[in-house]
Amino acid sequence: MSGTSGSSDLIVAIRHLSRERSRLDDRASGLPDAEQAEAARYIRRDDRDRFLLGRLLLRETIASATSRAAADFTLARDGNGRPFTPDVPEIDINLSHSGDCVAAVVGRGLSVGIDVELHRSGIDIAAIGRQVFTPHERAHILAAGSGSVAAFFRQWTLKEALVKALGRGFLDDPRRIEIRHETGGVFTPVFVGEGPDDLGSGWTLRLLDCGDDHAGALAFRPRLGSA
Repeated sequence: MSGTSGSSDLIVAIRHLSRERSRLDDRASGLPDAEQAEAARYIRRDDRDRFLLGRLLLRETIASATSRAAADFTLARDGNGRPFTPDVPEIDINLSHSGDCVAAVVGRGLSVGIDVELHRSGIDIAAIGRQVFTPHERAHILAAGSGSVAAFFRQWTLKEALVKALGRGFLDDPRRIEIRHETGGVFTPVFVGEGPDDLGSGWTLRLLDCGDDHAGALAFRPRLGSA
């Protein structure tokens, strides 16, 4: 799937590198010099091209949300490496890429997080799961049987999108938060760790259609302190 969707307050865009590569260099020539220089530091072409497509997509999505030109704002990173727009403080932005897929989200008055992951075979999902998921989440993945790899990456993207929306990424123990699957495709995040609950409430989590070989998820809620 490739496309852009959302409302005036939330816009999600998904692109596939294999469909964009033929015209990527021409389009990327319009990026700021600093972003082109950062792209040039990548050794592998795929890594460079994912970076370029990500920056183009993020700028295009911000432009759509703000009715400004795609070159008419600054992209920066905070102390956790999270992108933000210092000259458009009313929006929150996030970006993810893996394999052939690049995804961006822009939220006005929202805290947002997005994650995409290529389904990678040959990894030890049980060993990784013990480091990342709660027993309840691991049981859900195991129950998928032959679909456990896809279930693993769906659960991973749901959790990572949420912690990215919190502004931290996987900097804390991700097992402090549990994503529960309810009826009707509803996902409920629950704080199950020790210490103060820094998850809060009001979250919406959604799976994204990123194609057969990728998983994707989106997390958002009204930004704390916003009207």
